[in-house]
Order: sequence, then structure tokens, then C-alpha cells
Amino acid sequence: MKRSLVLIVLLWGCRDSQSGGKHQMQGPPHGGTPVAVGKHKYHLELVRDAEAGRMQAYVLDAHFEKFIAVPETNFTLLAKVGGREERLDFSRMPATPPSADGSSYLFESRAEWIKNATNFEGLIPTITFKGRTYTNIVFPFPEGAAEPH
Repeated sequence: MKRSLVLIVLLWGCRDSQSGGKHQMQGPPHGGTPVAVGKHKYHLELVRDAEAGRMQAYVLDAHFEKFIAVPETNFTLLAKVGGREERLDFSRMPATPPSADGSSYLFESRAEWIKNATNFEGLIPTITFKGRTYTNIVFPFPEGAAEPH
């Protein structure tokens, strides 16, 4: 009995004191850059593949727990890199497994400048998810800007 009580007290004391027992946001599943889209609604996870000159963007829920398939087909990211402005035009990629309605949680863009751009200031002027449009999303790459919960 004493041993059980001690264990319960220890486990209770080790929980995250800031959470108050509430749900904790996890990090991006691929270790990429988190970008908050809409207050407590979505996150993009930007994953850079320098060798291929490719950037992938995954659409996730507010806690990085689930991929969110959206019907939209594209969005643009503007980047300030070393005093110049660059552009990435993201296109929707097929979901795995494929969705019946063609929606997807994955977008991708390729550009030569991605191969050498280890950090930049990013701006997504406008992005639409499930019919709702969000504007002027600014973030530093690779740090990102996750919405605090």
C-alpha cells in the first residue's frame, strides 16, 4: 500500500506543471519548421530537402497530431534570402493513401535557391484551407512560428 501511494505521488509530481493536466502540443512529425495558420486551427510543417532543391509542406491540426487533407490545390511562399526575394509555388501532391475526393495534406515546390537557403524570412501572402482564407503569415525559417496553446 505504501509503495503504491509513493508511486502515485511521484507520478503526480512529475507531470508538466504548466499544462495543468491539459493536452500538450507536440512537435512537427518530420522535424520540420512549424508555421501556425489560423488561431488554434492548422499548422504547416515545412520540410526542406536541400539536395533535391525541394520544400514540402504538410497540413496538420493545431497539435501536430493529425494530417488534415484539404481540397485546395496551391499556395505561394515568398522568402527574403540574403537581401533578395525568392518565391516558391506549392502544388498539392497526392495523399498516401489516396483520398476519394482528391484532397491532400501534402504540398510541394522545387527551386534551385532551396539548395543553399538554410535560413530566410518567410511570408505566405494568402492560403486557403477548406474554404477559409488566411493572410500575411510571417515566420522565420527554420525556427518557425507555432501558435502557443
